[in-house]
Amino acid sequence: MEKILKDAGDHYDFSIRDISADNKLNFILPFIKDKVSKVFFETENKIEAIILKEYTSIHPSVKWRFQEEAIHLSDRDYLL
Repeated sequence: MEKILKDAGDHYDFSIRDISADNKLNFILPFIKDKVSKVFFETENKIEAIILKEYTSIHPSVKWRFQEEAIHLSDRDYLL
């Protein structure tokens, strides 16, 4: 975690240690939010790619089922 914070703060002229304890969370929270957002959108894109690769055109009313299956395929591939 410290390395991530150090890498994230490399372009600043100060160290994470220079920030008071009260402000550390406020300092790193935007980085955490950005990373979570990026992971979320990458996961959504991966699910859509699996659906497009594995299945033909699907009706919007059953798309949720294909999304669930794509999530399972994605999880299985990650574990292998």
